Amino acid sequence: MHRDSRTRCGFRAKDLTAYFKGLGIKKPKVTAVSVNGGHNDPDGPTKDANGEVMLDIEVAGAVAPGADIAVYFAPNTDEGFLGALTAAIHDNVRNPSVVSISWGGSRRTGPIKRRATLTVRVRTARRWALRSPSPRETTARRHR
Repeated sequence: MHRDSRTRCGFRAKDLTAYFKGLGIKKPKVTAVSVNGGHNDPDGPTKDANGEVMLDIEVAGAVAPGADIAVYFAPNTDEGFLGALTAAIHDNVRNPSVVSISWGGSRRTGPIKRRATLTVRVRTARRWALRSPSPRETTARRHR
């Protein structure tokens, strides 16, 4: 999940193609997911953050060649962060099994209300993950 003032950063498919071709591994299928008005905008005014977005995709894609990777873009607000986390937790279309967060703030700092809400969402995600394996995992178990 990524953020900036209106999430005006992002990734370019051609850059990802070149990177994974250089590594000689299968490129992941990367999908940009818009949350609360945030979107993939690699030419936006905060394009300096593109490196962080690309790094996260490159690391995840190198560890899991050919994986489906959803990148959730949200506004740079507490509500945007919580919206992106909630979208990932309850995404019944992409069914993420791993969530990596690149966000500038720590859950240990900031207003008490934000920290409490974040803690509740993370606990919800843990419970959700323990209860509900992704369809890919369920399918893999059936075929063993």
